[in-house]
Amino acid sequence: MGGFENFQFMTSNVFVALGRGDGRFRPAYLTSTGDSNTRALSVAVGDVTGDGKPDIVSNSAGQLSVLPGKGDGTFKQPILSGSSGGVQNQILLGDVTGDGVTDAVAVIETGGRDFSAGDVIIEQGDGTGHFVEVRRIVTDTNLRGGALADLTGDGRLDLAVNGRGGSNGGRSGMYVVLNSASGLGAATYYASGSGYLVAGDFNRDRRIDLAVDGPHSTTDVDLNQGKGRFQTGTRIVSSAAPAAAGDVTGNPAPEIFSLPSAFSASFGYVIDTTRR
Repeated sequence: MGGFENFQFMTSNVFVALGRGDGRFRPAYLTSTGDSNTRALSVAVGDVTGDGKPDIVSNSAGQLSVLPGKGDGTFKQPILSGSSGGVQNQILLGDVTGDGVTDAVAVIETGGRDFSAGDVIIEQGDGTGHFVEVRRIVTDTNLRGGALADLTGDGRLDLAVNGRGGSNGGRSGMYVVLNSASGLGAATYYASGSGYLVAGDFNRDRRIDLAVDGPHSTTDVDLNQGKGRFQTGTRIVSSAAPAAAGDVTGNPAPEIFSLPSAFSASFGYVIDTTRR
């Protein structure tokens, strides 16, 4: 499942490929977020309408788009609400407001190659597929990726985003926003990475670490020192930017998967051999 930039002016900008149950997929079919001219570059799947069926969350030109799932692999007409804009490179789902209802976080690139800028939009869900913007974090980075994870061990979802600086203004790096009983706090900047980000306990100390793309086919692993503070500078060789993390070897530390290019039929991964 994914979105794409519509160069051919088709009436769709999201494709869905249903699984066969054996690791293969049926031919993809096309659908729309409600605005087929929009660059739908990110999608997330989750039940945001409260009926127990997976929905698709993406974006139109200026709002979030929810395609309510029917439970049979097809979807109802899109629900448009909340805020979007610029280039929405990632959409994250999770309860960040603490009310027990799934919220959305839109990671948006608003700058260009010369001068970088990006917004993180916190959008509170109401459980019916509708969202409303409750906070916007403005950065001087072309934001590309992010993750929601409990970085402090208090059971609340915290936020981390990463992006690239411009050639004449802005900066590359990572922003971490910690959650508390009073809500999301201020963003803390770390000079690490330049685009994509995944979360996982990479050194098996029971704290969630962050991995970001480094220079020249490397990945930087920022180790959690406790209370959501990170030590940067651990660099490993990888084929490209980190795209996902998960344990596929049973060791049980998570591996880091990378995708060299959207146009490449290959991927790479790094096996964690840390001894504990």
